Amino acid sequence: FVKPIPKPTSTPKPAVAKKDEDRRLRLANNLDANRQDLLSKFILISEHTFKTLDTTKILFTDKEFKPLPYKLQLDSTRKNLIFEPVWIENTTYNLILDKDFATDSLGKQFMKKDTISFNSKKESDYGSMDIRFDNIDTAQQTILLLERDGKTYLKHTIAAARLNIKLFPPGEYQVSILLDKNKNGKWDTGNYWKKLQPEIVIARKQSLTIRPNWDNELRLNLSEFYQQ
Repeated sequence: FVKPIPKPTSTPKPAVAKKDEDRRLRLANNLDANRQDLLSKFILISEHTFKTLDTTKILFTDKEFKPLPYKLQLDSTRKNLIFEPVWIENTTYNLILDKDFATDSLGKQFMKKDTISFNSKKESDYGSMDIRFDNIDTAQQTILLLERDGKTYLKHTIAAARLNIKLFPPGEYQVSILLDKNKNGKWDTGNYWKKLQPEIVIARKQSLTIRPNWDNELRLNLSEFYQQ
């Protein structure tokens, strides 16, 4: 009589592995499909505030692991670590973080050294913009606003009859103009007690579409705008 050999069963993971995972520092970033926006900074985002940070244990390199210069700052929330190098289009970068480069407020660290590799976007991913202003008094404090999905992508004081921007994110934008009477660079609601009226914002009836890898030209005339 031959006894059947029992089927092997999967070995449960030791409890210490789960414990180690709970102690691991987890960071997110602002890359777009692992590509870096040429117009933005690279940001490492922590769920909890950073308690300690050793910048000597951070290395930013090119594809060949040659160190590159950059500026680094921790924002006021102490959750966002902001890197500001000089981006070159369509280029591979490496961010090398030693195991104990940082500790969050819960005492979490990396379990081992980590390398984040990513590519920068191409200039052809953006559109250029050439805007001409007609019937707009550039002597006044007049501010051009381009907005999309509730976010302001451009706030530009109109001081000349023409504006050229080489790289601008593609998309459809709402166009408006702020008549900034007190010249503080923002819209003010006014003051009832001081008898000050809210500052005037006028919007363009048509949106502006920026196409990638395209010279986008636009003429803006106040007759195309209406008061919001």
